[in-house]
Amino acid sequence: MHGVTRALTDALSYLLFRNRFALAAKLALPLAVIVALFAAPLVFLLRVSFWEYTPTGLVPAFSARNYVYFLSTPVYRATMLQSIELALLVSLVCLVLGYPLALILTRVRMKYGFVLVFVLITPLFVSVVVRTFGWLVLLERQGLVNAALMSLGLIDRPLVLVNNMLGVSLGLVNVALVFMVIPIVAALAGVPRSLNEAAQTLGANRFSAWWYVTWPLSAPGVLAGFILVFAITLSAFVQPRILGGAAFFVIPIQIWRQVSGVLNWPLGAAMGFSLLCVSFAISYAAYSLYRYAFPDVARPVERQR
Repeated sequence: MHGVTRALTDALSYLLFRNRFALAAKLALPLAVIVALFAAPLVFLLRVSFWEYTPTGLVPAFSARNYVYFLSTPVYRATMLQSIELALLVSLVCLVLGYPLALILTRVRMKYGFVLVFVLITPLFVSVVVRTFGWLVLLERQGLVNAALMSLGLIDRPLVLVNNMLGVSLGLVNVALVFMVIPIVAALAGVPRSLNEAAQTLGANRFSAWWYVTWPLSAPGVLAGFILVFAITLSAFVQPRILGGAAFFVIPIQIWRQVSGVLNWPLGAAMGFSLLCVSFAISYAAYSLYRYAFPDVARPVERQR
């Protein structure tokens, strides 16, 4: 009996080792691609950010001068704050618009849901530059929006809808809304309708059933959508450049000016890595808030991991 048990144990150990080896072999190529296309450029970006820039060229060194200059310059600090403000604003607007749309997508019939999803992802079929210029045609002083409002007698003079935060936000919401809706739809799809029905049977109205049942269970999708939209908006370049005008600056535009205009690659790299750190920090803050607000939802998910 002991020999049979030992043989079974050895066989299971061999199968487990073989499965791990096969899994490692399957993951080797994807991991190599990720390292080559993501990790290696980040390491190089971090390395260049410590170099020094001179009029004659770049000097490989290890100096924090670029970070000190970036953080101590009022213009760059204001630009970073404006970038964060823009990303938070677009993320919140996408959440307000995207959550009801996600609820509708999970409640309607499949053929109507397919139409809504198609309309939602249609902007992604068009080049971001073409789409942004389309928004410029709509929102400029002589654009279709102002012309329609003036023809209806709602305004006396054209509204300023571009070259400001409003125009840039509208263009970014159009792009980022789908990245908020899809994670929330995935989360809502896992919430059984019977839970809401049970809550209403016990005396809760529709809002109370949503607030105490659906909203907490959909929080992981909200968190994922918020992080996606925030990261996309924080690194956006085309919409702020076209809809924001020459006087509207965000960090990606400042990076482009340093790298392409001044050829100061170390300062541009320091700005880029600082932007990446800000994105990670705010994403972690959002995750911490999620764990604090919904501990009963967050802990079972972590245990499953």
